[in-house]
Amino acid sequence: MCPRDRIDAQCFTDFVYRLLLLRKTPHINRFGLVCYTRCGTPHLNTWIRSVVWRNVQELDIAVGVEEFGTFPSNDIFTCKTLVDLRLMGRCILLVPISVCLPNVKVLHLSWLEFKDDDTIRRVFSGCPLLEELVLSKCRLESVQTLDISSPSLKRLEFCGYSGDYQIVLNAPVLEYLEVSDCVAGGYLVKNLKSLVTARLSVGLTENQKGGDSLRYGCYVTNLVNVISGSIKFLHLSGQTLEAIDYSNCSLPAFRNLALLELDVDFLHGWKLLPNLLQSAPNLEVLDFIQGFLNYTADEVELPYHLLDSVPICLSQCLKEIVIREFRWEEVEIMLVKYFLNHGKVLKKITIVTDIVVPTDIRKRFLTFPNYSKTCQIVVETWMQFVTRKYSKHNWWQIR
Repeated sequence: MCPRDRIDAQCFTDFVYRLLLLRKTPHINRFGLVCYTRCGTPHLNTWIRSVVWRNVQELDIAVGVEEFGTFPSNDIFTCKTLVDLRLMGRCILLVPISVCLPNVKVLHLSWLEFKDDDTIRRVFSGCPLLEELVLSKCRLESVQTLDISSPSLKRLEFCGYSGDYQIVLNAPVLEYLEVSDCVAGGYLVKNLKSLVTARLSVGLTENQKGGDSLRYGCYVTNLVNVISGSIKFLHLSGQTLEAIDYSNCSLPAFRNLALLELDVDFLHGWKLLPNLLQSAPNLEVLDFIQGFLNYTADEVELPYHLLDSVPICLSQCLKEIVIREFRWEEVEIMLVKYFLNHGKVLKKITIVTDIVVPTDIRKRFLTFPNYSKTCQIVVETWMQFVTRKYSKHNWWQIR
């Protein structure tokens, strides 16, 4: 450590001690600490004990230096007043044999390393009221089964690294699920009857593609099958659609699905799109989050997979379509025309683009047959689209 760093660390350490000493109240409702200096594990544990003994309810600790090695103080895991606990650091998560967090409802763990399968089990078993769990970029090299079982969990966000661990999920009241990860070594999902929203961004690594893409693709398809029964809002990334395509499995029925966000910016996305729309007979909103075109659109006749059929949802219940990253190219215009021709109950098509609408294309849009006489085509800039819900925006309507 250079002299300057030692001075900074000592100043920071003295500041925290003074702050806690001057705070003579027996209760601290909220305490946050971001420590990127080398202040040492003993000091960190002393500060944690100090706020725990003062009945802290919300605790947010982030350490950015790997010198700590292990983290945190055992006092955290026996704090009966904690409601919201957030820990972040490139350290090994030390969990005592007995965890007692009877009031914790929110738990965020980021960048931490789990020593074994039992570490995370002990944490969950000690949080009987847990409602929100975020696991972000935690190191799972020593984990074989990541068991997330909680009778009270309502929201789960998991962003992981590649690994061959199996994920077990048993959460009967879970309403929101977000998974952003390379394909794990299997998904055992039970009892998700309450799930409303799912966001899946799960893709195969290059090794998985070159090795056993069928098996790993089936893992993803099975995950989609399990969640398909109850969800109303679904986001599928291009990598997820690619994994499903590798599986060669048929898609499940999404009978309750009302809003679908899709990244079809891949060959596999376009191939699956007709079957995916056909599997969602009650879909009301379709959002192409990456638009229509990328390198694949010119290489293969991808849109024609869609043009050969008319999904039930398009002819009966689809009310709104959002197309982002629009470039006013011929294939995109053809697809808009297709939706207008077959959307019997369409109310609105929103085109998001920062490219000025060419005059000749605007005139062409006016001549397109429109099955739904009340459908509007709205063009917005990206900024207008993002801020629409917060402020009044300007847009022009073609019809």
